[in-house]
Amino acid sequence: MSLTSRLEADALSPRFAAARSGSKKRTIPKGYENSRPPARSTDEFVGTGRSVRSERSASPETDMTRKFFVNLPVRDLPKSVAFFTALGFEFDPKFAGDHNACMIVSEGVSVMLLTQSFFAGFTKRELCDTRTHEEALFAFSASSRSDVDAIVAKAVAHGGVSAGPPEDHGFMYDHGFYDLDGHGWNVVWTDPSAG
Repeated sequence: MSLTSRLEADALSPRFAAARSGSKKRTIPKGYENSRPPARSTDEFVGTGRSVRSERSASPETDMTRKFFVNLPVRDLPKSVAFFTALGFEFDPKFAGDHNACMIVSEGVSVMLLTQSFFAGFTKRELCDTRTHEEALFAFSASSRSDVDAIVAKAVAHGGVSAGPPEDHGFMYDHGFYDLDGHGWNVVWTDPSAG
């Protein structure tokens, strides 16, 4: 079972009680027997961590609503949560535990911060030492140039490291930082008048 599936199963506790109790037989809620849930209104799924499917987009060909989860291993979960909270991010309490926290980036995008030992249970590969190697670069938008600089300044003030000087490309301004675990983040603002 994938990490996201396990976390969703925990969040939907009554429906997946058998799965959590260790039973091999999975309880399938009524209406889910054919692997596709019936079309439902958007409001019914808000805040559940599940895909939103509206009445108008019941077929997979037209349903473009998806949730995207990035899973990151961290050395000290409470410190990482405090770090990203200081940058203005919020966390979804439904996906919080001793080994994980769900940082909300936007309505459909979340970053799962996982303790290194918990993360290691989902892969057969070695974890990347982000102090010496780059695993990926993550980027998110800011509302203005000054917001870009303020976010990077907050990151540095809370233990992060600047990735270098900001870059001004005319139509786009960006600046980056490395978080407490060495993951690289770029903060980007694009000029709406440049186009």
